[in-house]
Amino acid sequence: MQPEDRKEFNSLLITAMAVYERQITAQLGDLFFAALGAYTLDQVRNGIAAHLQDPADGRFSPKPADVIRQIMNAKASDGRPGRDEAWSIAQRARDESETVMVSDEILGALAIAQPLLDMRDKVAARMAFVEAYDRLVAEKRASGQPFEWNVSLGTDKSRRGPAIEAAKVAGLLTAPRAVALLEMHAEERITGDGLAIVALIGSDRKKLSSDEMRARWKNLRSTISTAKQGKHLQAQQDLKDAERELEELARIKKSEEQE
Repeated sequence: MQPEDRKEFNSLLITAMAVYERQITAQLGDLFFAALGAYTLDQVRNGIAAHLQDPADGRFSPKPADVIRQIMNAKASDGRPGRDEAWSIAQRARDESETVMVSDEILGALAIAQPLLDMRDKVAARMAFVEAYDRLVAEKRASGQPFEWNVSLGTDKSRRGPAIEAAKVAGLLTAPRAVALLEMHAEERITGDGLAIVALIGSDRKKLSSDEMRARWKNLRSTISTAKQGKHLQAQQDLKDAERELEELARIKKSEEQE
């Protein structure tokens, strides 16, 4: 929290303690503010609210440690997979034929472990991976960055559709993004005049010639292909940006079909 948060924090703490018919002295308020200073005001607010709603601990007035525990519990349930599951996902992601749901933290840790995997030292590679993964997850949680799944499209086209559908059913992909990825997957099987390109371009299809549309699609596909091969986070960001453009094109198409 920042010094300017103090007034709102005091009000929040006084209100919470009133539930337990307790009053807060200035000294106790200073102690609470210092102990919780590493967290944002929103995190503290949510932590206090979670404590009040806790069937067991909520029967007693909160101490700083109680609020911190609630904050940590919320972080631990943010959707990020544990280290063992992350390692399993990383192993599947190394198979270029597989379509796998990954995260920035998994890819970052895998990049660190890759030299050891290349040396076929799987035990040391796993140790390096989990250490790096735990550190990257801790950094993301400390900065308040929300978790996000990303798709790593494999070279085996027959496995892409089922994998994307499974990710959508599991709630790892939003419906619009899954539709965009499935349409991109379908386009790879279409030849001729590029009708799938026209469909994805949506509202721009009346403004661009066939050659221009084909060039735009080719450029977007090239961006995705290059980004998929990258081992660093910028390449993965390029991949996410390109996939989001596909999602927007699919959204435009769906909107026009409904009109």
